[in-house]
Amino acid sequence: MSSEWPLVKFHNVIELVGGGTPKTTESSFWNGVIPWLSVADFNSVPRWVSGAEKSITELGLAQSSTKLLNAGDIIISARGTVGALAQLGRPMAFNQSCYGVRGISGVADTNFIFYALKLAVKSLKQLAHGGVFDTITRDTFKSIDLLLPSIKEQRAIAHILGTLDDKIELNRKQNETLEAMARALFKSWFIDFDPVRAKMEGRAPAGLDAATAALFPDAFEETELGMVPKGWQIAPVYSIATVTYGAPFASKLFKAKPPGTLLAAVEASETATTVIHLGKNDIDRFKITMPPSEVLKRFSTIANPIYDRFVKNKQQIQTLANLRDTLLPKLISGEMRVSDAEQILSETEKA
Repeated sequence: MSSEWPLVKFHNVIELVGGGTPKTTESSFWNGVIPWLSVADFNSVPRWVSGAEKSITELGLAQSSTKLLNAGDIIISARGTVGALAQLGRPMAFNQSCYGVRGISGVADTNFIFYALKLAVKSLKQLAHGGVFDTITRDTFKSIDLLLPSIKEQRAIAHILGTLDDKIELNRKQNETLEAMARALFKSWFIDFDPVRAKMEGRAPAGLDAATAALFPDAFEETELGMVPKGWQIAPVYSIATVTYGAPFASKLFKAKPPGTLLAAVEASETATTVIHLGKNDIDRFKITMPPSEVLKRFSTIANPIYDRFVKNKQQIQTLANLRDTLLPKLISGEMRVSDAEQILSETEKA
C-alpha cells in the first residue's frame, strides 16, 4: 500500500510559521489576553496545549514578529529542548525558539502531520544544525521525507491515533480528579480536622453519614504536636509503617513496591552537618497524629476504591500508549492498513 503513496518532503506539504518576542521593556505589549508560548509551556504535555505562562496584548502581536497560530495548529521547539511537539487547543502566539506548523489545505491534514512529525522527531534531531541537536532550521524540514496518502486516508490514520490519545487524556484527567478527591478527604479528616470542628460548633460534619460522623470526637486536646482531636494518640512513624533505608549504588539495593512511599533525604535537619540531608535520627523522631483504628478503617473504605481506580487508569494509560506507539510507525509508513488498525482498536475497546 505504501508503494502507492508519493514520497514528499515535509517542506512541500506544510506551512511553516516563525515566532517572535514583543519588546520586553514595553509594558503595553504584555499581560494581555493572547497566550504567548515558549517551549516550557508544552515540552511535557501529551498532545494538546491550551495555556501559557505569559501573555501578550493585541498591540504586542501587531508590533512584533510573533504570529498567531490557530487552534489545531502544531508547535515544535527548534532550540534548546529540540523537538518538543504539541497541538494548540486555542489560538496562541509563540516565541522565536519554536515553529508553527500546519498542513497545506487540500494537501496535508494537520492532525496527520502532527503524528508524522512525532515519528520524525528523531530524524529532525539528527539533522539539527551542527549535529548536536541544538537547532532545527527551515532547511531541516526540506530534508525529511514523508509518504503522503490521500487526504481521506490521512484523516483516517489521524483519527485512529487521536482516539487513543483522547482515551489517554481522559484517563489522565480522571486520575487528577481522583487524586484531588483523596487529598481533600485526607486533609479534611487528618489535617484540618473538619469533622471535629463541625461537631464542636453543633453542626453535622459535611458529607459524612451519621455512623462515620460518630467516629469523630467533638473536642480537641493539647499535645506535643499541638491541638489534636480528643482521644487521638501521638505515635512514632514506626508504629504504622516499615521504614527501609536505601543504599548507595553497587551496594545492596532495595526495590520500592506500590503502594509504598519514597521520601527523599534532602531536607534540613538538626543532625545535618555540612550537607543538607535527612538522616536516620531525624526519621526516628518523626511523630504523627494517630486516629483510632475505626477512623482509619472508615477512611480506607472510602479511599481504597479511589486508589484502585487510579491504578487501573494508570495501567490503561500505559496499555493505550504502547498500542499508539506500536501503530504509529506502521500507519504512517503504510505498513498497516487503516482497516486492520480499526479492528485492533475495536478489540481493545471490548477488552
